[in-house]
Amino acid sequence: MRYVVAAAALLAGCSGRPLVAVDDDGADDDTSASLGTPLDDDEDDDDGVDDDRPRPDDDDDDDEAGDVDVDDGLDDDGDTTGQVFECTDADGPDVDVEVWPGQDPLLPDDGIVLRDFECAIGGRFETPGWVQFELDCLDESGILVQVVIAMTFDGLVVPADLVEGVPVQVRAYTWRDPQHYDEFPWRRADHFVIYRDGSLAFAGGSGLSFAGTRDGAGDPAFFAPVMIPDVVPSQCPGPAMECHDPRRAEWLITVGATEFQGPPFQIVQVGGYDLQLGELSTSDSPDCGEPTFGRVGLAIARP
Repeated sequence: MRYVVAAAALLAGCSGRPLVAVDDDGADDDTSASLGTPLDDDEDDDDGVDDDRPRPDDDDDDDEAGDVDVDDGLDDDGDTTGQVFECTDADGPDVDVEVWPGQDPLLPDDGIVLRDFECAIGGRFETPGWVQFELDCLDESGILVQVVIAMTFDGLVVPADLVEGVPVQVRAYTWRDPQHYDEFPWRRADHFVIYRDGSLAFAGGSGLSFAGTRDGAGDPAFFAPVMIPDVVPSQCPGPAMECHDPRRAEWLITVGATEFQGPPFQIVQVGGYDLQLGELSTSDSPDCGEPTFGRVGLAIARP
């Protein structure tokens, strides 16, 4: 069986990071907006399909599908709009997830594997800042498969009751860019949720995009009840890359009526869950003939 196990990493300062409590402000749980569809760009970086992910504003009068305005605090005439972002440290803690979803994630023609399982935890292995679960699962057809999930994170506590032999429900999503993955292995996405007794216990994801549905649409409810209805674009720079000019957004998270908005690289409490908000680069101006770069990273734990 093929699967890749993430290398264990001990990230400095993880145990002393303060948690930020978010109060219930009575906001509606609006999940009408979605994002997270994998980007599938050709050399022109616009295939005419709106994939609901923010992209740079080209400031022309002929916006094509897939382009959205990035709020840089200025309107089209150069006047201030009142929305200004304070860019955060580019070297903050990130999240990295790798999922073996019980089948080779490279096989589907569209690159998407989305599967739901009834499982028993076959093994749990961990070091500070890293955990791997080996899960013995029955898929939708009742076939026994092994699902492997590995996550590198910083500052969260994996629930102690997720131990060998415990029954859980698992949702796994992987995507590999059928056109560009071999040359650009960052064009992938791995996301998972582990539920125990019907309640979210541990979840996370990373890669080019958020998880989506089987038809490729964005799925803001993949981590339900933790919802990602949208992101808030900004002009903050993303990671420095040759041939790319990535830009970061701010996270927007809702749990029931509780809403949180904030920049990447922090740990917060929202609606009774601990969340590590990692990288959130959602727009890019690529060069060198390369496809668009993106990067998200998120970890969720029940306290």
